[in-house]
Amino acid sequence: MAALLKLLGLIAPVGQARPPPKLGKPNLGGAPEVWHGTRGVLDHNIDVLKRAISAEYAREHPDVIAAIDQSVVKLDVILDRLDHRLAESLTKAHAAADEAARKAELKTAKTILSEYLIYLKSEPLIGQIDANPFGVPTHLRQVLSESLTHLAQAIGR
Repeated sequence: MAALLKLLGLIAPVGQARPPPKLGKPNLGGAPEVWHGTRGVLDHNIDVLKRAISAEYAREHPDVIAAIDQSVVKLDVILDRLDHRLAESLTKAHAAADEAARKAELKTAKTILSEYLIYLKSEPLIGQIDANPFGVPTHLRQVLSESLTHLAQAIGR
């Protein structure tokens, strides 16, 4: 039935999750784009999971579908917590006019990076999303671990 609904265009194809990005050599100049790219992969993979969940329950009662739609929005909390502040701080550090300003901004970036690492280690939702029963390989923990390690190297942490 789901295949027929997809064929008729009533259910959008779920799509493919993106694999972890290739990060290249760590450097401060490219660090903001690494973080933006990481967030892009996370956003895409969470969206693929949301669509897979919606497709799985597409034939349910409208009230059930509405409840599911309200629940999957909670997955966005990850991107809300892992916001753009790190990229903004890294951009400021790279563009700093002098060494004192660069060091001050790098200190801010390190604080944000530490916050993100603590969140990665303590947020059970990340593991639950990665272990989802819908066959969507989100790779959230891997993508975040590799990216945050890469950024720590870029800022000399």
